[in-house]
Parts: sequence; C-alpha cells; structure tokens
Amino acid sequence: MTNMKLEPNEVSIMNLLEKLIERTEKRLEKIDETPDPTKLQSNRLGFELELDCYKEMLGAWRHGKPLLPYFPSSSLARALGSQSVVYEGLVPQVPEEAPRYVQAASNMGLPQYMCDAFVLANAAAMIGDLPPPSIIAVCPEGTCRVWTYHLKTLAEHFSVPKFELDVPCEYSEESIKYLASQLGELVEFAESNVPGLKYDQDKHLELIDANRIFVNYCRKEWEFRKHVPFPLDSLDSFRQPFHREPALFRDTAKALEYWRIRVGEIEARVAGGLSKEERMRLLWVWGGPVYVNPVAQLELRRVSVPAVMLPPTSLFSGRIANWGDEREFGRKLSPLEEEARHIIGTGISRSGRAWAEDVTEACRDLKCDAMLYYQLTGCLHIGSLASLVADAVETELGIPTLILAGRLMHPATLSPFEFEYQITQFVDMVMAQKE
Repeated sequence: MTNMKLEPNEVSIMNLLEKLIERTEKRLEKIDETPDPTKLQSNRLGFELELDCYKEMLGAWRHGKPLLPYFPSSSLARALGSQSVVYEGLVPQVPEEAPRYVQAASNMGLPQYMCDAFVLANAAAMIGDLPPPSIIAVCPEGTCRVWTYHLKTLAEHFSVPKFELDVPCEYSEESIKYLASQLGELVEFAESNVPGLKYDQDKHLELIDANRIFVNYCRKEWEFRKHVPFPLDSLDSFRQPFHREPALFRDTAKALEYWRIRVGEIEARVAGGLSKEERMRLLWVWGGPVYVNPVAQLELRRVSVPAVMLPPTSLFSGRIANWGDEREFGRKLSPLEEEARHIIGTGISRSGRAWAEDVTEACRDLKCDAMLYYQLTGCLHIGSLASLVADAVETELGIPTLILAGRLMHPATLSPFEFEYQITQFVDMVMAQKE
C-alpha cells in the first residue's frame, strides 16, 4: 500500500524546499523594505539561518548526499556529517498545499484518522516534495508510539535501511546508559549502510557544548517571559526554540549569535519599560492550527500568550537538566549519554501526570489567568491528556481551560469561524470572572 506512487504529472513543478527558499527570501526583502518596530530585529537573523538551512538541504538532495529525516538528534546527525530533516517542521509552513497533500495521502491509502502532522508530512515526501531519507532510525518521539509507524512507513516506502531504538519509559541513569548503548549501535549501523556518513566525536562534543549555551539563553528568555506585560509578540511563542537549535544549522556560531542578540533585545525591552496593555495571560498547550492566525482574536482583546507548551518546554524553563550538567548523576556523561538523557528527558516518558505537573508549573511560573489546550485530532497521547491536565490546573491554580479539538493543517474538524468564536467566548468569560 505505501509503495504506491503518484503519476509524474501529479508532482508539483517546484518542490517544498524551493518554495520555502523563495518565501523566506521574499520575507527578508519585506523586512528590509518595511521594518516593523514592534518585532524583534533578531528575527531577521533567524530567517537568514532558516534560509541557509533550506539551501543546504536542497543542495544535499540535488547532489545525492545523505540526509537524515527524523534522526533522533540533530547534533548526532551533524556529528555523522549530515543534517536532520523534520518533515512536519517544514510542511506546516505552506498550509495552502494542505489540500494537495490530503488528496495525495488519500490516493496512497494513508489513514485519515491519524494526526495530520504525520500523514501530510509523509505524503509530501512520498510525492517528491521533500527529499527522501537515506536511513530511518525508528525512535519514538516522547510518549508517542504512533510515531514509530509513521517512520516505518517512510522506511518501507523508500526502501532504505532501518534501525529501531527501544526508548525506555523510565528516566534514570540506567535507562540513559541503555539508550546510549543503542545510539552507539545506530552510529555503527549508519556508517556501514550509508556511504558518506562518518562519526566525529570532537564535532559531537562541540555541538553538545553549543546546545548547553543555547539552552541557557532560552532559560534566560523564560525569565523575561514572566514579565507583565509580555515583552514579545504572542506569535513569537509559537516559534519553538528547538526549531532554531544550533545543530540544525551548519553555522553553529551564527545560531548562537542569533540567540545572544535575541535575548539581549528582550532584556533591553524589559529594562526600558513596556507601555502595552495586557488584560489577560493565557498558556497555550500543544501547537495550533496553521490555517488561521492563532493569536489574532487574542491580541484584539489584549491577551498575551507567554508560552506555547510542548514536552521540550520543560528543558527551556529549567525543569529538566541541561546539556553538560554533571550534578544530576555526579559525573560527566559521554556524548551518546548526553543524547540519551535529552531524548528521554524531553519526551515526558514518566507519565501523563508528569505532563500535567509540567503544564501546571508553567502556568504558575508565567502568571497565567487561563489555559487553551489545542487537542490535535488523531493525537492518542498528548491530545488524550487534555482533561487530565485541565483538571490538574484548575485544582492547583483555580484557572479555567478551553479545550479545542482540531487538526494542524486543514479545517475539516474546526473551521476558522468556530475557532475564533470559541476563543472569543472563552476570553470574555475569563475576563468577566477576573473583574
């Protein structure tokens, strides 16, 4: 079923990377021509990094160099001499293509009831809009075991080598050693099966140190996010820090410079005082629809979104040990143990209640008045925990939650009108209660 191909005339003339390159170049031109004083100036440097990343991927694709979609770690991929590609980090940036990917998924028999972040990303790759993988490392993303089938489908479709990792559910030193041993086997498997891949431990150590610096910048930014009024545009909260982690880019120093400038800008805003009105603070949990502006209605009512909560958020807020931390286990971890600690620690592998605790602490930390839980249709793991988390937040903090069930890229479940209507009603109710 998954080997079924579309006809050549069904493949777009311009692939997704080419579209992203063109779009980002136009975005940079617009910033230069009409700069927006309300936006962070460092955004331009961030878009430059992304443009370079897209061009690097496209060049590797065109020249037949190995690419590692969904590799367990972007830093490990770089240490092997390649780069990680996260399809579902790219596909949502072109929501106008969603109908074509929905049709492609249907033509290939991909299940429509699953999370469309998986299904449409797979479809985009399978019709040639994204580069094929050179190898697939089947590694569950956090608690999501559906992710493994998503990756196995790609390996089967493209007939590439596949290596399966057994990620422990318990966070402990023994679990970290167990996973690190498997990562060592993955490195050997990749070197043996993909020409051009060769592990460089010195490069790996350099990237781990860059990760440590990057996370420290994110933690400093988290402290500024507590400031009332919120010193950023709420849309900035939807740009997750891990989308600009240093190892995603070939110029690691430039990525760290971006974070230094960004955090410095935010610090200057807080020190200089902010005059904008903020009537309410809302924690957003678990992504959001890309077919509609997720914060437009909130901004009209002077509502700030100080963070969008995903499992890795706890790393950036300081609840999880940073890269290079020697205090947690009383020793320095090896590079592969560092990777294992990061994979297990940011995957909320402990329990659903641990996720509820992380969300509750974020609400408390950021002084939120309410929470919006976007329950992605087809998400059997984080989506299904919405009521558990909402109950925990209300019990601990006494704040209400709006649970919205919808998809990522198309409005089949939740129309833009219904989305905006429910948000408006909820915000008006919370504000009335506050008054």
